[in-house]
Amino acid sequence: MPWKGLIPKWRFVLPSEYKGLLKWGITTPGTNKIDENVLRPIKNGPVNLVDGPSVIWFGGHKPLSTKRAGIIVLKQPVPHYVAFGESEEPEGPPKSLEVISFESDNLHQHD
Repeated sequence: MPWKGLIPKWRFVLPSEYKGLLKWGITTPGTNKIDENVLRPIKNGPVNLVDGPSVIWFGGHKPLSTKRAGIIVLKQPVPHYVAFGESEEPEGPPKSLEVISFESDNLHQHD
């Protein structure tokens, strides 16, 4: 359970067949800087979720807060979903997920 709003063992989840991950790391909200030097980074997959799809998951251990956010940069077309969660174990997968689904018809590229 996060302490005072901190998320200490955070994880991103993407479909394993998606090959458009450009960068991931941490950022200070409101800036354009991505720090890819994540404390104790972890990556795993592809793995099959219980009764679910094959995914990859990755993240770090420096707690996220209102002053430090996790960030991913993806190529177009984006995957049909991105998920985020917190692990209970330092080397483990996320135990629960918040999922963001994308409808490709509603996306447009920014040049």
